[in-house]
Amino acid sequence: MSSLLFRQVTVCDPRSSFNEQVKDILVIDGIISAIEPSIPSSNHQVIEATGLLLMPSFVDIGTWVGEPGKEDREDFRSATKAALAGGYSQLVILPSTSPVTDSKASVEFINNQNQEIDFSALGSISKQLKGEQMAELFDMHTAGALAFCDANKGLANEGLLLRALQYVKAFDGLIIQQPDTPALSNGGMMHEGKIHVTLGLKGIPALSESLAVKRDIELCKYAGSKLHFLNCTTKESLLEIKEAINSHLNISAGVSSLHLLLTDDSLSEFDSNFKIVPPLRDNDTVLALKKAVLDGTISLIISNHIPRTIEEKAVEFAYASSGSINLETCFSALLTAFDNQISNDRIVELLSINPRKLLGLNLNSIDIGQKAELTLIDRHQTYLLTQNDIKSKSKNSALLGKQLQGKVKGVFTKNVWHQN
Repeated sequence: MSSLLFRQVTVCDPRSSFNEQVKDILVIDGIISAIEPSIPSSNHQVIEATGLLLMPSFVDIGTWVGEPGKEDREDFRSATKAALAGGYSQLVILPSTSPVTDSKASVEFINNQNQEIDFSALGSISKQLKGEQMAELFDMHTAGALAFCDANKGLANEGLLLRALQYVKAFDGLIIQQPDTPALSNGGMMHEGKIHVTLGLKGIPALSESLAVKRDIELCKYAGSKLHFLNCTTKESLLEIKEAINSHLNISAGVSSLHLLLTDDSLSEFDSNFKIVPPLRDNDTVLALKKAVLDGTISLIISNHIPRTIEEKAVEFAYASSGSINLETCFSALLTAFDNQISNDRIVELLSINPRKLLGLNLNSIDIGQKAELTLIDRHQTYLLTQNDIKSKSKNSALLGKQLQGKVKGVFTKNVWHQN
């Protein structure tokens, strides 16, 4: 029998009857067995948690992990270390592996990983991510694929997207899109605005995203299906999504915490770690994104974790690959973006409850008899991110050298306590 006692921790879970109360919480063999004002230590492993917050563990949708085929960027082991450092007990993986996750066998390979956290697959909508022929969606669904997407480039083929939206209705499946209009965005290196002109870099217009959002909502409405936008980053997209939600369409959207914290002004020194897709937007857009997070237009936060090797980043800006790691800093970036002015309940909804709801995962609460999947955090601890802190195999973080607010102290998952 294994037992773990969190002493004098603040419960943070809007679904729990103990929400916002300071309690001792005893976990025995992975199950919450007691929640009391005080519990004797006995022979339990004790975590002194005065002033700390205990939340349901986080789930990330759309994480990029290189295995199989691109392990030099990230593998399951290094992604596990980064995830635990960031408060995650489950990662839902993009299908942009090599080979592509477009078959029953490739889904099972990801879902059956024997790691300290859970890995779950997103199956590709199209075979080989080519946007031409629909992949075997039903076979992947029966193998455990949680949803379907064409990775972080989205699916531009309207006819194929409509067929996929119609097809997944048979098993109540979900399509995930990264909204983009390739004819408008191809060759772009940053947000099209005042700064891109100053820097002399080709811009990516906001229209590239918002046009795709409008199109995809119309296709979803026509099909009567379910659609989630992975990472929405423009004011126009938010207006379209809000209208769709108000019209009771089955539409939802997420955003990366990096897009809430950083602006296109970050690229002024041509640091390729800030070269991200979708691109970092201007300050007015960031303010609109924050408002959408608080009012519910955006329902969840993702890491947008895209690891790259040194060779892919340490080149002339125009030739550098896009992407930043963010698994272990996603929570801190969120808290820093809001200057700590975001409620505990909303944090739990954005990082834990809503991702699980979207994908139909178990919604365990911090209550007696519930399975313990828990993240312990300190909202007030600040830290400076250095390369030595990074657990990911790749070190391409847009937050290097930045002072961040909020620190994950540990994760309890699969009946094991992982202390950071």
